[in-house]
Amino acid sequence: MHACPRTRGLPLLAAVQLIWAWPAAASADCEASHFPASVPKGSWLVHEENDALLVDATDKGYTQGLRLGYTWQPECEWRWTQDFATFVEDKLHAKALLFGKPEDLERWTSFGGGQHIFTPRNLKRHDLNTDDRPYAGWLYAMLRHDYATPENQLENVPWLVQAQTSFEYQLGIVGQLSLAEAAQKFLHDDITGSQHPNGWEHQLGTEPGVVVRYQWQGRLAHEDRWFDVVPDYSVALGNIQTYAGAGLTLRAGVNISGFPTRTLGPTVLKRAFHESSARAADVAPPRCLFSWLVECYVFANAEGRYFARNLFFDGSTWKDSHRVDKEPFVSSWSAGTRLRLRPNNITINYVYTWRSREFTPVPQDAIHADGSHAYGAITVNWDTHF
Repeated sequence: MHACPRTRGLPLLAAVQLIWAWPAAASADCEASHFPASVPKGSWLVHEENDALLVDATDKGYTQGLRLGYTWQPECEWRWTQDFATFVEDKLHAKALLFGKPEDLERWTSFGGGQHIFTPRNLKRHDLNTDDRPYAGWLYAMLRHDYATPENQLENVPWLVQAQTSFEYQLGIVGQLSLAEAAQKFLHDDITGSQHPNGWEHQLGTEPGVVVRYQWQGRLAHEDRWFDVVPDYSVALGNIQTYAGAGLTLRAGVNISGFPTRTLGPTVLKRAFHESSARAADVAPPRCLFSWLVECYVFANAEGRYFARNLFFDGSTWKDSHRVDKEPFVSSWSAGTRLRLRPNNITINYVYTWRSREFTPVPQDAIHADGSHAYGAITVNWDTHF
């Protein structure tokens, strides 16, 4: 007897909710105003990626990505995350990668979980489609530490020069235990009434996975926070993905804060620039058209990655499986907007991403002749201390 799709999803929900129950750092200054002391100040996150979030929705290729999580404000994270950060800094000698001393940086800690679903284009086929990518799912938990130069150390300068170094750890499972098959069939059959996916019996086999990712971002921002430039580079190691990448983000708007974060990481308004500047100049703080909209900007990003391994094209690590020839170098272009609303400090992001061909040969029924693919993403954050 097989569990229904609804009950198969319960382990993921239970795992994510562990972050609610773990003992919090004992500090009255960290208690969230709308929650009991067991929930420190920080930000809840829901992030959804889907090619259905486009005008020309396709529901093919990288078809779905969901991430839920929580980001703690500095010095408010729970004890086990503090201990892990200290272990990485001291025992694994990560201090050499921080571009500064840990005690001089703000450490933002994030914890969450997610699921990604990958399918070939033709969902009607029951047989193995060797000309297209494998069916695959990735279910994981993740921990992330972001070390940033505090903005309050850089007051009264015409241009703000800031840096952030990030360590991200993902641990999860590929295969039937990823619940990707159950999730997609439930969405298609019970929610959207769209094409039933028939080829999941050919999905990549069960395999535990790990990814360790390092990222550095630099930020050159105008004093008035209306424009900034953020170059970055990253390296990832693991049996799921191994790659090196570099990119550049441009942002323009009002009250731009922090670093570009479109999945899970610091989104709390790190410096109330619009308020402090207004008090100093005795003028009304800058707004984005409406008094309830305190941060708004548009952004564009370009990134390239060179993949030594990508399990979702290379196939299973330790046994034979369906695979296709991946493209080692993949480029992507993104554009979007971000809005921060008061009084509850809710942040909403929308991102459109175009990605170059990821494998060869290009399927005959591909949407684009060059094999490129696009998807949209929506992120909603809610800061708990407002």
